[in-house]
Amino acid sequence: YRRITRAFPLQSAMQGYSPTGSFPCKLPWPLRIQIDHALNSSHFRTTHWRVLNSIGSDHLPLLIDFEFKP
Repeated sequence: YRRITRAFPLQSAMQGYSPTGSFPCKLPWPLRIQIDHALNSSHFRTTHWRVLNSIGSDHLPLLIDFEFKP
């Protein structure tokens, strides 16, 4: 993660949002960790970030909406 964000002009799509753990899904929220990430360039902003219900993986799915910055 650090190598990618240092090498490319990318930022966390979750910047400005409260931390939300998505792994492991079987644990309750305060015990989950954030190891799933989404990155975006400065041309986009995150308008919505949400962790969804389990779909059978050991990670919870993420739903992230982006908006183009003109």
